[in-house]
Amino acid sequence: MKTRIAAALGLCCMLALCLALAACGGPKVDTSGYLGEWVLASSSDENIDEESVKLADSLGLESKLVLNEDGTGQLVVLSSAKDITWTATSETEGTISTGGDEGTMKLHESSLSIDVDETHMTFNRP
Repeated sequence: MKTRIAAALGLCCMLALCLALAACGGPKVDTSGYLGEWVLASSSDENIDEESVKLADSLGLESKLVLNEDGTGQLVVLSSAKDITWTATSETEGTISTGGDEGTMKLHESSLSIDVDETHMTFNRP
């Protein structure tokens, strides 16, 4: 009798543990819209306006954002690269970190906007 009670109690504990672990997973966000290469289209930085981006491109100085599936990437502005990390909090919003600076990302139909500190950047697909 004690063996059956112990077995039933053990089974209940295992079931409770399984349910608790399953609840921690949460829904997975589809990040496919973020992934890949984005080209800088504009910036609120007074030194990097739309015209200077076009001039830099014509001189071979690239400005782009690359987002990898593992949550890493690179921000390249006028051929100066910074490693970044990013997380999608939803299918249209996320966070980005460039060294010590934290910011937000918003995925639009054909563009991606980033706000870090007081700088706003818009990227388009190449």
